[in-house]
Amino acid sequence: MTTEIREASERDLPGLAELLGAREGLSSPYLGTRRALLDLDPARGRVWVGIAAERVVALSCVELRRLQVGATTCNAGYWTALYVHPDHPDPQLDVRLGQAMLGGLEQLGITRVYLSVRGATPRAASLLETHARIGSRELARYVVRMKPLRPLSLVSKQLRLPELAQRVAAPLDRVAGLPLRLPGWRPDPPPGSSVVTLSLVEDGEAVAQLLMRARAGKVTRAWDLESLCARYHSAKADARYTLLGLCQAGVIIGVAVFRVRTRTSGVRVGVVLELAARDDDSATLALLLRSIERRARARSADAVLLLDSLGDQTSKLARAAGYLDIGERVTVLTATGAEIANSDLIHQAQAWRFPLGDHDSF
Repeated sequence: MTTEIREASERDLPGLAELLGAREGLSSPYLGTRRALLDLDPARGRVWVGIAAERVVALSCVELRRLQVGATTCNAGYWTALYVHPDHPDPQLDVRLGQAMLGGLEQLGITRVYLSVRGATPRAASLLETHARIGSRELARYVVRMKPLRPLSLVSKQLRLPELAQRVAAPLDRVAGLPLRLPGWRPDPPPGSSVVTLSLVEDGEAVAQLLMRARAGKVTRAWDLESLCARYHSAKADARYTLLGLCQAGVIIGVAVFRVRTRTSGVRVGVVLELAARDDDSATLALLLRSIERRARARSADAVLLLDSLGDQTSKLARAAGYLDIGERVTVLTATGAEIANSDLIHQAQAWRFPLGDHDSF
């Protein structure tokens, strides 16, 4: 069976919806296809498809963005999906499709592409093996850390214990949460400073500038007001993001972003998406992390998740604050054009800062 590989267009949307529905285990088209594929807007993302017998049988797509690489910024792609329908007989289609997309991006001047794969499931292992065959290079495996806020509730939900056990856990968890609730047990901001909730519209420019300056010389997503608003705006109340800032004399010197979500097990988890401070100041980072924990607990979170991918300073801080290695990993890979030298910062794991806000896989 001959398979055509090309860039997707509007006429492919019905077929893409069918394919994404199959990927999600649905018997019908995936209703969020247009949103998931960024409306097929070529300024925001690019999608390649495999067509066989007039059906979309495979897709590969990237989200376009700016990447800070040391002292410069460049156009880059974040590889968001690579999927071939399991009934398609060509075992090499995923590799050919991925390589075709990378070639097409290179013609557009995009020679730095990166991606992440979460977990150690058979599906994740297969995806990593596919990317190795495409030529992607594994950069790092980041540790997922969790801090229990309501430890008994967390365990009872994870073990799916009866509701009575969860009710019994509640008063005991209130005792465990005293350090987050009592003023004398939590650090106070330095004199003349305070932790406040920020507004994307009013404070977004200052937040973007702080994120860039805090990670100067590193490899990380480059932000501006427009991209920050596009990333963190949410119309759904249950999916809202909270931006916190440590402000001193009217200047933002530290930023944190988090959200609280309910997992299928019923566990409520606060997810740290961004955590950065001017000069990587440990006291500022600790204060913001504590503020996330307190606010997440107030929203009935059982735990807080943090991806240990923000450098040594934040890693030491998280471990000291009780964030435990839960055995889960997020693997980051790079796929670069031939002219990108092996010595380029993009290939150096220590140079990367890869917050969950970059991709939000949790």
